[in-house]
Amino acid sequence: MKKFLLFLQSILFISNSLILSQQDPVFQKIYEIGIKNNKAMVHQDYLCNRFGGRSTGSDAYTNAAQWVLNEFKSWGIKTELDEVDELQVGFNRGPWFGKMIKPFEKYLEFGTPGYTSGTKGKQKGYVVIAPKSDSEFDSIKIKIKGAWILIDGENNGYPRDNDSISASTKRLIEAGALGTIQLAKIPFRLYDARNVNSWNKLPTFPDIKLLDSQFNEIKSIVEKGEEVILEFDIRNFFKQGPIKYHNVIGWIPGTEFPDEYVILGAHLDSYDHATGAIDNASGVSRMMEAIRILIEAGAKPKRSIMVHLYAAEERGLIGSRSWVNQNKDKLPKISIMLNNDSGTNPVISMGVPKSIYEVLKPIITPIEKLQLKYPFQLTEIGQFRKTGRGGTDSHSFVMEGVPAPWLRTQGPHQYGTTWHTLLDTYDQTIPEAQEHSALVYALLAYQIANMENLIPREGAFVPDGIYADLNTNKGRFTISLDFENATMTAANFIGLAEGSIKNDAVEKGKPYYNGSIWHRVVAGHVIQAGMPNTEKEFEGPGYQFPNEIYSGLSHSKAGMLGMANAGPLTNGSQFYITLGDRSYLDGNYALFGFVYDGMDVVNKIVQGDTIKSISITRIGEKANNFKVTDESFKKMVEEANKKVKAEQEKKAIEENIWINKNYSGLIKTDSGIQYKILQQGSGEKLSVGISVKIKYAGKILIDKSSFVSTAEEGKPNFGETPQEFLYTIGITKINPAIDQIISEMKLGEKRIAIVPFNLGYGSNVYYGKSEPNKKRFMISPFSTLFYEIEIIE
Repeated sequence: MKKFLLFLQSILFISNSLILSQQDPVFQKIYEIGIKNNKAMVHQDYLCNRFGGRSTGSDAYTNAAQWVLNEFKSWGIKTELDEVDELQVGFNRGPWFGKMIKPFEKYLEFGTPGYTSGTKGKQKGYVVIAPKSDSEFDSIKIKIKGAWILIDGENNGYPRDNDSISASTKRLIEAGALGTIQLAKIPFRLYDARNVNSWNKLPTFPDIKLLDSQFNEIKSIVEKGEEVILEFDIRNFFKQGPIKYHNVIGWIPGTEFPDEYVILGAHLDSYDHATGAIDNASGVSRMMEAIRILIEAGAKPKRSIMVHLYAAEERGLIGSRSWVNQNKDKLPKISIMLNNDSGTNPVISMGVPKSIYEVLKPIITPIEKLQLKYPFQLTEIGQFRKTGRGGTDSHSFVMEGVPAPWLRTQGPHQYGTTWHTLLDTYDQTIPEAQEHSALVYALLAYQIANMENLIPREGAFVPDGIYADLNTNKGRFTISLDFENATMTAANFIGLAEGSIKNDAVEKGKPYYNGSIWHRVVAGHVIQAGMPNTEKEFEGPGYQFPNEIYSGLSHSKAGMLGMANAGPLTNGSQFYITLGDRSYLDGNYALFGFVYDGMDVVNKIVQGDTIKSISITRIGEKANNFKVTDESFKKMVEEANKKVKAEQEKKAIEENIWINKNYSGLIKTDSGIQYKILQQGSGEKLSVGISVKIKYAGKILIDKSSFVSTAEEGKPNFGETPQEFLYTIGITKINPAIDQIISEMKLGEKRIAIVPFNLGYGSNVYYGKSEPNKKRFMISPFSTLFYEIEIIE
């Protein structure tokens, strides 16, 4: 079998050699070295087994950084020990040991977070379960001295007192307890305390995380009234600062464009309770080997190829952010940043936005054609987003507009089983995946560094703004929210989605839209949602606000986001997305965004589909400063209502001026209709049930849009010549005013009438009949109407 595998490898190598014979000879040399003389696992061995866990501020980190620097120098590349910052207190972890002595002997499986106290040599004491109240504390206070305190509840790996010492911890210390013990489950996750900043205020109270089965066993024995005695010897050591820490940088200068760069990045630091093998010696060893392969192959790239090994990534990307902040002038000249922080599985693809994909495809194709053990390909993904806190060093570059794609890994290793745990050890490493990935990074760096131009950034990044990602049962799509021009409407949507504004349907602090249904879907028209998914039936949030119309947004295409309502003052939580040109809705419904990405998902939605969640993303300074609170939203609504009232008062004045100027001698009814008889009729007033022929022409005051009656039950629509229609007194309905006027007219009579909005079509929009490829007739809310009506003899 072994001979057969070797035979297959030789066949692949020969096949690849035929492909490579048509390539740059350096490209071929890189491949040959990566296959035959790959030293990725040599670097991995040193990092894990010579230095072990490399917590920032530890001797292990300092020594590992110096070793990497020396390796770079020995390979003949340029180097820099880039100072990041300093710590006032460092931390080194020694061995730790613990066992139960009584009622029987048993070795204990446990750990302690970084930057927490060890024991004072071997410390032995009995176990006391932590008191749950002040009175219970007072009653057992005498027992606490010299005891290990068992604290109920599962611990997630964080220190007991992460930010500051709690009052309960202070009481235990004052009472003379030896330390605390909390329950932890495999895999043990342990994080560093972040509140150790002074040599004069070092932790002195051990913080032990004990395997859950042993914790529960000990607790059960104590609860039965038996004495349990434990012994711990924990060698955690603090180191007096200041302790400077550094990024390690090495690079091959470019031959044509030395001040343009391709960066290979990984973080050198790790948590120290294991050996930091997967997170992230695996990334460091790959990048070290990638540049070593390039040197051995005699690579002379057009652009400089840099390897960045960052400090303090586990403390919040401090090392990469420091480099970015100190090298702003270099950022526009970085073609790409390739970061490895995803474990030991092989790199199989690189995803980039469409604009970059089209540029990279020709130069990545030679790598794709190689018959590697783990085939590699370039894939197309969405645009980069300059948002969030970030979880790895590539984020520091993305936030500055530098292309930094995530390289996908796939394989047998389960990253979550070792991430930040006691299991993050050398034996978890997959040697062939390390060697493969180092080769891929070397080839990528070489190919990209030799491009004719820098990778273009236009179209690669989502523009600054506020975005809503709607996760539905049909997939995810993204909406861009126009918070600058539709401020109040966008604020309402954001506040409900984030749970930051009070409403009657969902408790404040909880996302309003999660679980809501697409309750209205009209093909070619809209999809509509926004009723909360609650036990009680709510159609809205329990408040309303007026339309906010911005002329820069139009219903003229599919994907526009607007507020559904029952009139311009009745917006709440329901929203819609257009499925086509709906221009006739302009001016009557508040638009506040559009589908930025994922219209294919929108088109799949049918009535009854679900919104699983909505997440809001802010990109850029303006967007990040746009926060929605009860107070800010309430103020917006109050201002909008004032504006509406002022506009209505102004409109009423203008209408009265127009009426007085154009028509005199109008009679005003008690209901508010004003009319004048132009032609007298004959006979008696028409009684209920009598049918007559009627026609009318009309217009909307002020804007003077005109309309005429149609033969279809007298419904108004566009036109120049009124159409006759049959009207039955008391049965046919046009609107309250017209119905009242007609009931008071005689045969042959002609009148003009001015109808206030409340007797016309009120606060709602009136829509005429929809006809294909024609503008749809409509009467806007709050419209005062002018009519010339005639009953035909």
